[in-house]
Amino acid sequence: MVFMPLQSVFSCYFCDRMKKLVLLFLLAVCCSFAQGQNDPSLDYFNKGLENYYAGNHMYARELFTLSLKTDAKNELAYYNRGMCSYALQNYRDALHDFSRATKLKKQYTNGYIGQAVTYIGMKQYAKAVKLANKALQVDPASYLAHYNKGLALYNLEQYPAAMNEFDNVLMIRSGYADAFVYKGLINYSTGNDKMAVDNFTQAINNSPENALAYYNRALARLRMDYKAAACEDLSKSAELGYESAAVLLKVHCKPANPAPAKENK
Repeated sequence: MVFMPLQSVFSCYFCDRMKKLVLLFLLAVCCSFAQGQNDPSLDYFNKGLENYYAGNHMYARELFTLSLKTDAKNELAYYNRGMCSYALQNYRDALHDFSRATKLKKQYTNGYIGQAVTYIGMKQYAKAVKLANKALQVDPASYLAHYNKGLALYNLEQYPAAMNEFDNVLMIRSGYADAFVYKGLINYSTGNDKMAVDNFTQAINNSPENALAYYNRALARLRMDYKAAACEDLSKSAELGYESAAVLLKVHCKPANPAPAKENK
């Protein structure tokens, strides 16, 4: 059996007050075999992928389980079942499957990243750093490993180390918008509003539909007393569907009341 892993990046956003936690890693994809070859494991695997992307995570998990009953040594099926468990917030099962994937293939970078991401979801950030480091031992050029290590360090408020990881991300993928967002959040958290605005602007230049970049740039501009520019950013963020921006827009950017009309005499 031959599996060819392709890569599809996805992200999930969780907000805690003004902090943004981004969880990002890969879904392993199995591709076709030689024409005419039948394999029930592959059939269940591909149906699992289809249902995962359709948002049917519970059913997708069942399909990957069926795939594993036919091929119990397929690290990609364990990994993808872990992804389903993660999406269902069943972190214990997710960790089990990601760990199983790395036991079957010790050099499987994404399995370590999956564990790191799950620990971030569980707010066990020190453990997430350790797993990201394991991923980097296998592949020092993994931007996802650097990125998720940066997320964990950011939440541990180890800002210089986190900044270094986001810089590493940008050395590998120069236009990676979310790395700029987090550089901006670090600068905002440490009171460097001007640099934060520059970081959020770089994120927007690389990802013009990034609602959180507009929102966070607005926060920095409000603190710098650049109200007009901040209101423009809040308006754009709200237009892109970010509800917190719509709330702040009403608070900080109320239209001026028109002057009462005078009666002509």
